[in-house]
Order: sequence, then structure tokens, then C-alpha cells
Amino acid sequence: MGEYKKYFEKDGALARRFQIVKVAEPNQDVTAEMLRSLLPMMEKHHNVSIREEAITATVHLSDRYLHGRRQPDKSVSLLDTACSRVAVSQSTSPDAIQDVEASLVRYQGELALLTQERSDVLRQEMLANKIAQLEEELEQLKSAWRHQSELVAKYKVQMIFHQRICTEKNWKVHIRKTVLWFLSVWIKIVLLMLFLGGQVFHWVYALMVNNKSIRSVKMLGAASFGAAICYVRYCITSSYLSGRS
Repeated sequence: MGEYKKYFEKDGALARRFQIVKVAEPNQDVTAEMLRSLLPMMEKHHNVSIREEAITATVHLSDRYLHGRRQPDKSVSLLDTACSRVAVSQSTSPDAIQDVEASLVRYQGELALLTQERSDVLRQEMLANKIAQLEEELEQLKSAWRHQSELVAKYKVQMIFHQRICTEKNWKVHIRKTVLWFLSVWIKIVLLMLFLGGQVFHWVYALMVNNKSIRSVKMLGAASFGAAICYVRYCITSSYLSGRS
């Protein structure tokens, strides 16, 4: 609407050639369906897995806290930002670990300076205790981060394995349908040939008994062969279309 007011509303002649069509903002259910349609693209782009709870929370929280924008734009933007941060957090250390490491470096530098100057022994003892506490806290944070990283890696492996299984199942179903289609086509062709062979033999025998001319026999054979070709093409086409559906 802002672009319309900026570029079109100023020019009355141009504005008269357009008609404003107001589109209502979708409700939460419709917005959630829109987000679900974007899940494969977002998961592939960010290399993350998005659960149903994330979609529900995205729609609810965006409606509650983001008042300057409309749906589904604010929900898509919120979910995309969350996926980006999750993807970045998987490759870099968490903020808590970075903060503890920065504090540890600062205290170690101060302790080294006081030790070199041989001054303020009480401050040195306090810094030494603080450094020991930070080192223990850092080890706990790194251990928890490693555990979470292992869980994420296992989950990704399971997802890849599940996708491969689904792909193999789809291929097996496709191969089975293709084989059944070929079998049905060949069975129809064989049955048609047997039927036409019996009919041709019956017609030839009847013509020979009635002393018909050889030319009539040839014409009848050509007509039967043409009809057989048309029927076979019809069988193949109908079987292919039914197999595709």
C-alpha cells in the first residue's frame, strides 16, 4: 500500500487505470499452512529440521509481538531468522562459552601482571580462585555443548537414513508399477494375437470352403492386421495412462 501511495496516487490519470484490491490478512491457521509449504525449502537451505511446534510458536509469537508487519510476511521472516541462528550456532561455540573464555583471558592477564610485579597478594589469590572456578565452569559448558553437538549429529544421520529409506521405497514402488504395466501390456498383446489368430483361421477356412477368391482373403487379412495394430496401440496407451495415474 505504501508503494501505491508513493508512485500511483500522486498521478490521478494513472491511478484511474488501476483498481485497488484489498487482500485480508490470513488467520493463524492459514499462516501455519503457508509456513508448512515452505518447510522443505527452509530445511534444505539452512540444513536444519523444523518441527510442528516451531511453526505453531512462530505464528503465535509473531501475532503477539510483531505489530508493525502483516502475516504471513512476519512469520516467514521470524522463522527464517530462527533457522539462520540455529544453523550458525551449530558451527560456532555458544555465547556462554565465549563469555567465559573472554573473562578467563582477562583474569589470567591480570594475574600474570600482578605476579610479575609481585604486588597485591590478596588480589592474586582472589584471581587464582576465580580462574579455577571459570575453568571448571568452562569445562562443564564445553561438555554440555559436545553432548548437544553429538545429539544433533545423530539426529542428522537418522534423518538422512530415513530420507534414503523413503527414496528407496518410492523407487521400489515405481519399479513395481512399471513392471506390472509392461506385464499387463504384453498379456493384452498375447491375448489379442491369440484371439485374432483364431478369427483369421476361422475366416480363411470359411472362405476356402465357400471357394472365395484369394484376393478377398488378403484384404480380410490386411483389415484384421490393421485392426489388431489399432487395438494394441489403444491397450498400450490406456495401460500407460493408468500406470502414470
